[in-house]
Amino acid sequence: MSSDLGKHHPTRQEIVEAALALADEDGLAALSVEAVTRAAGHAKGTFYVHFDDRTELLVALHDRFHDEVFEGIRDATSGLPAGPDRARTRIVAFLDACRRQPGVRAMLRDARGIPEIAELVQKRNAEAAVELAADLSGSTPWPKETRSEEHTSELQSRVDISYAV
Repeated sequence: MSSDLGKHHPTRQEIVEAALALADEDGLAALSVEAVTRAAGHAKGTFYVHFDDRTELLVALHDRFHDEVFEGIRDATSGLPAGPDRARTRIVAFLDACRRQPGVRAMLRDARGIPEIAELVQKRNAEAAVELAADLSGSTPWPKETRSEEHTSELQSRVDISYAV
């Protein structure tokens, strides 16, 4: 069982950074506990102080990638009024973030078969769809009286927005 040292513990961050570098170069298959700890310069046992297993590391990578993506989107769209221009800016910021980390994005796409990752993907898609639907409300072919939840549902069914490139 991993400890409660926290997500921001320096050693945990070193392990995450090493995993990100490996994922960027060689994808999901490269992320064995042994390879990650070797790249981070730590003993294999240290990994288990910070993570229960490889899946927990993948969840941390997913969270970090999307936290950075969402932060970039917020930065790019802050101060813009809701509407098609903000929606376009939101989408471009998302795509730019994916282009900056193509290996990590591809690794996370491949990891969607892992139930914990699939659940996180669904959650992040829902968050992104709510924000995008708010920007598109009143500027789409949907009737204006259509509720935002219906926009969100339609967006989620049409596009996997967390991994589209």
